[in-house]
Amino acid sequence: LTGVAAVSTATAGYLLLDASDLDDQANAEDRQDVRNQLRDKASTRRTIGAVVGVAGVGLLATGIIKLVLHSSPSPERVARSWSVGFSRDGVQVFGSF
Repeated sequence: LTGVAAVSTATAGYLLLDASDLDDQANAEDRQDVRNQLRDKASTRRTIGAVVGVAGVGLLATGIIKLVLHSSPSPERVARSWSVGFSRDGVQVFGSF
Protein backbone atom coordinates (compact mmCIF):
# COMPACT_ATOMS: atom_id res chain seq x y z
CA LEU A 1 0.00 0.00 0.00
CA THR A 2 2.77 2.38 0.91
CA GLY A 3 4.70 1.47 -2.25
CA VAL A 4 1.69 2.24 -4.45
CA ALA A 5 1.34 5.56 -2.64
CA ALA A 6 4.97 6.45 -3.28
CA VAL A 7 4.65 5.62 -6.99
CA SER A 8 1.43 7.61 -7.37
CA THR A 9 2.91 10.59 -5.53
CA ALA A 10 5.97 10.50 -7.81
CA THR A 11 3.70 10.27 -10.86
CA ALA A 12 1.72 13.27 -9.63
CA GLY A 13 4.95 15.23 -9.23
CA TYR A 14 5.97 14.36 -12.77
CA LEU A 15 2.60 15.43 -14.15
CA LEU A 16 2.73 18.74 -12.30
CA LEU A 17 6.27 19.45 -13.52
CA ASP A 18 5.25 18.56 -17.06
CA ALA A 19 2.27 20.93 -16.80
CA SER A 20 4.61 23.70 -15.72
CA ASP A 21 6.87 22.97 -18.70
CA LEU A 22 3.87 23.08 -21.06
CA ASP A 23 2.89 26.46 -19.59
CA ASP A 24 6.39 27.75 -20.29
CA GLN A 25 6.18 26.46 -23.86
CA ALA A 26 2.78 28.11 -24.30
CA ASN A 27 4.11 31.44 -23.08
CA ALA A 28 6.97 31.24 -25.57
CA GLU A 29 4.71 30.30 -28.48
CA ASP A 30 3.75 33.00 -31.01
CA ARG A 31 0.78 31.24 -32.60
CA GLN A 32 -2.44 31.57 -30.65
CA ASP A 33 -3.90 28.17 -31.63
CA VAL A 34 -0.76 26.30 -30.55
CA ARG A 35 -0.62 28.36 -27.34
CA ASN A 36 -4.21 27.41 -26.51
CA GLN A 37 -3.53 23.71 -27.17
CA LEU A 38 -0.47 23.77 -24.93
CA ARG A 39 -2.39 25.52 -22.16
CA ASP A 40 -5.24 22.98 -22.45
CA LYS A 41 -2.73 20.13 -22.16
CA ALA A 42 -1.11 21.81 -19.17
CA SER A 43 -4.46 22.30 -17.48
CA THR A 44 -5.43 18.67 -18.03
CA ARG A 45 -2.12 17.38 -16.68
CA ARG A 46 -2.31 19.72 -13.72
CA THR A 47 -5.79 18.42 -12.87
CA ILE A 48 -4.78 14.77 -13.27
CA GLY A 49 -1.61 15.41 -11.28
CA ALA A 50 -3.58 16.99 -8.45
CA VAL A 51 -6.06 14.10 -8.31
CA VAL A 52 -3.31 11.46 -8.40
CA GLY A 53 -1.32 13.43 -5.82
CA VAL A 54 -4.21 13.67 -3.39
CA ALA A 55 -4.92 9.96 -3.83
CA GLY A 56 -1.23 9.18 -3.32
CA VAL A 57 -1.03 11.21 -0.14
CA GLY A 58 -4.20 9.52 1.13
CA LEU A 59 -2.78 6.07 0.36
CA LEU A 60 0.52 7.02 1.98
CA ALA A 61 -1.23 8.16 5.15
CA THR A 62 -3.33 4.99 5.20
CA GLY A 63 -0.27 2.82 4.69
CA ILE A 64 1.67 4.55 7.46
CA ILE A 65 -1.26 4.30 9.87
CA LYS A 66 -1.68 0.63 9.01
CA LEU A 67 2.02 -0.02 9.60
CA VAL A 68 1.96 1.82 12.93
CA LEU A 69 -1.20 0.17 14.23
CA HIS A 70 -0.44 -3.31 12.98
CA SER A 71 1.10 -5.05 15.93
CA SER A 72 3.34 -8.01 15.43
CA PRO A 73 1.73 -11.27 16.42
CA SER A 74 2.53 -12.25 19.95
CA PRO A 75 4.13 -15.64 20.33
CA GLU A 76 1.85 -18.40 21.44
CA ARG A 77 2.13 -19.32 25.05
CA VAL A 78 3.19 -22.86 25.45
CA ALA A 79 1.85 -24.61 28.50
CA ARG A 80 3.82 -27.57 29.65
CA SER A 81 2.57 -29.89 32.31
CA TRP A 82 3.26 -33.40 33.26
CA SER A 83 2.41 -35.90 35.85
CA VAL A 84 3.75 -39.18 37.02
CA GLY A 85 1.46 -42.01 37.91
CA PHE A 86 2.24 -45.28 39.58
CA SER A 87 0.40 -48.49 39.05
CA ARG A 88 1.05 -52.02 40.14
CA ASP A 89 2.44 -52.78 36.65
CA GLY A 90 4.75 -49.79 36.27
CA VAL A 91 5.19 -46.07 36.08
CA GLN A 92 3.19 -43.75 33.82
CA VAL A 93 4.30 -40.32 32.62
CA PHE A 94 1.70 -38.20 30.91
CA GLY A 95 1.12 -34.59 30.16
CA SER A 96 1.21 -31.84 27.60
CA PHE A 97 4.56 -31.03 26.06
